[in-house]
Amino acid sequence: MNNNINTLSDSSLTTKQKLSFLWIFAVANYIFCDFTTLLNPESLTFQWRSTGVSWKDYMEINPSRILSFAIVMQLPIMMIPLSVFLPYKSNRIANITIGLLMTITIGLLMTIFLGLTQFGEQFFVFIFKVLFNANALHFIFFSITEIATTLAIIWIAFNWSEREI
Repeated sequence: MNNNINTLSDSSLTTKQKLSFLWIFAVANYIFCDFTTLLNPESLTFQWRSTGVSWKDYMEINPSRILSFAIVMQLPIMMIPLSVFLPYKSNRIANITIGLLMTITIGLLMTIFLGLTQFGEQFFVFIFKVLFNANALHFIFFSITEIATTLAIIWIAFNWSEREI
């Protein structure tokens, strides 16, 4: 009989280590989602075109927008070492804040790319096209994984007590 059954509650990892590992997992998913999107050159064009938004008229891709994207993506990358080295109170606040920011960001991107802002019959036609179009399936998969991971980070940080240090 094996009595060495590990559960999340009796894991030998500290809360700081759990948070850092979850940030590594989230960042890896962000990278692989973007990489997978780039494998299909029509993917990004399809996502913008299918929402009914002419992205060239609506949003110009320029160095300032790319820098903004880089800053947003630097936040979860920064959280990998900060989750280990920050003291308890600032660590907890940073994990909850950046976790919420990334959850909202990915949720909004998924909403925009999947066209959930459309209403009526067009909405259902669009969802049907998206669900059966291979260009978007990887995006849905990665987005759900990323959101679940950042929600887990928020949950762990929110329930983290100072006694565990």
